[in-house]
Amino acid sequence: MPDLAPPRADLFDSWHAAWAEDDYFGHGMSLHLAEDLDLTDRTDFATWVDRLNAEEHTPKPGFVTATNRWAVLDDAYLGAIQLRHSLGTEFLRTRGGNVGYTVRASERGKGLASWMLRSVLPLAADRGMDQLLLTVRRWNEGSARVIAKCGGVEEPTDPSQEMRRFWVPTDQGLTLGPVSA
Repeated sequence: MPDLAPPRADLFDSWHAAWAEDDYFGHGMSLHLAEDLDLTDRTDFATWVDRLNAEEHTPKPGFVTATNRWAVLDDAYLGAIQLRHSLGTEFLRTRGGNVGYTVRASERGKGLASWMLRSVLPLAADRGMDQLLLTVRRWNEGSARVIAKCGGVEEPTDPSQEMRRFWVPTDQGLTLGPVSA
């Protein structure tokens, strides 16, 4: 079973290997915190990791606090999930939602996204969040299935809209694998 832990700079090589697997990789990963950085540089990557971990208490202006976690198994980066602590921006209320996640291409279809989402539900509940808004592009059926599998209830939307919206209750009485603080 992987661990869901704060981002770590020592995963530089594994993270880059994951990036190379997929053109869509990076969704929900707070890449806006690296706009002034070269993530192919180890020092800049470490700076970005520090910013990801600081985002829990000190967000970039115009953004909300967020908990970032990476799924790691035997020092291999498998994916990332971000729990945004509020819907405090128009973008989050309409498109971004409370959670963003990504799974490296070679690890998709193995239940990792569902495990990561279930794993952050108690973290959200501990913050007083009763339910989470998750949004997904209409074409992304795999992500919609993950959200539904984790208790997500789809909000009716116009089929012509790009985004589907799901609400996931945080108190599901779950017993989970290891999640590092």
